[in-house]
Amino acid sequence: MRYYNFKNIGFSMIELLISMVVASIIIIGVYSFLTSSQRSFTMVQANDGMNRSMQMTNRNITDYLKMAGFRNYHMVVKGATFKEATYNFGSGASDVHFANNSYIAADGTDGSKKHEIFLRYYGSSIDDDLNINGKNFDENKNNNRRMFDCAGTFLNRDKLAVIRLYIDDSVTHPGLMCQQIIVDVSTPSNPKAGEVETFLVNPDVRFMMFAFRSDDRSQFFLPFEMDSYSKDVVKNYTTVNSIRYGFIIQQSTHQKATSIKGNTLEYHLLGMDDAKDKVTIPSTGDSTNDMYNLISGLAYAKNRFFE
Repeated sequence: MRYYNFKNIGFSMIELLISMVVASIIIIGVYSFLTSSQRSFTMVQANDGMNRSMQMTNRNITDYLKMAGFRNYHMVVKGATFKEATYNFGSGASDVHFANNSYIAADGTDGSKKHEIFLRYYGSSIDDDLNINGKNFDENKNNNRRMFDCAGTFLNRDKLAVIRLYIDDSVTHPGLMCQQIIVDVSTPSNPKAGEVETFLVNPDVRFMMFAFRSDDRSQFFLPFEMDSYSKDVVKNYTTVNSIRYGFIIQQSTHQKATSIKGNTLEYHLLGMDDAKDKVTIPSTGDSTNDMYNLISGLAYAKNRFFE
């Protein structure tokens, strides 16, 4: 029969201390790995959100710029064009004046990096695509869903959309907004404008600029250099054939991610390499939760016409 001395079973103090040190190293390593993985995952999410936000904004602005100036066949037959008109978008917005034959207008001072652009275009229908001047027009049946308003609602051929794209400064975190006035032009001689409606397009947009180029010219002009009533065709919106645009998107990473010191983060919104289109992101001290990126592009005025 064996006898055990249980007084000698167990760990010594040295063995226990060594075990605690090894366990602590393992725990610290695992914690560091998990923390690093969490930060990496958060940054990947932020970058993914930034890319989606940039794609959405770019798609939205190009869609609106491409629709600007559209006249459907039905309106051409009726003789409806873009007449000289003034529209008011309510509190906080100046009246916008469209010259005759003009479907673009813009606002923005020399120092402003938050321009506004105004566009006009008609709706459309299947009959218009077929060049059929049908008398029995059915809005629900013949709406071909090609032209739409700020809400994404499709416009029929008896509607004129007047659109305002701008940055809202009235709230803590501004964003790209779309305002609209939908005009019933079923009777061209007596158009009836609806109420002003406002929609949020993208809350991540912080700055927005536009520049315009006319026929046979290489130079782009900013809104404060343009004039709808100017006799100089180079600076008149009726002759604009292309529009350059630029946005700055801001996205939160939900963690201390970057450092912006000494006002070193600069963007040229329109790629003009000029102080007129330069935006400097203010210094944030040691770190910030936000990341920024620039979208810029060029859209052509495909629907331009002369009466």
